[in-house]
Amino acid sequence: MKKTAVEIAIFRIKQLQIGLSSSSQKIALEQVMDILEQAKAMEKEQVEDAYYQGALDEHNCIYSTKSFEQYYNETFKL
Repeated sequence: MKKTAVEIAIFRIKQLQIGLSSSSQKIALEQVMDILEQAKAMEKEQVEDAYYQGALDEHNCIYSTKSFEQYYNETFKL
């Protein structure tokens, strides 16, 4: 199964937590993990939206004239 970027980040941070001894460091990493879990949920929603929009566009024979890079930059870049 493929891993998303957020899932890889969560895995790597969990590895960092193992070596920590300071409770304040552990708390800080737990807060980061909470943020990443929220990001993972958001990422899943975005993938789901893209999947259903793609299926709908295919069903309606709507084809985009935009490149993926153009779509991504317009949709996700700040």
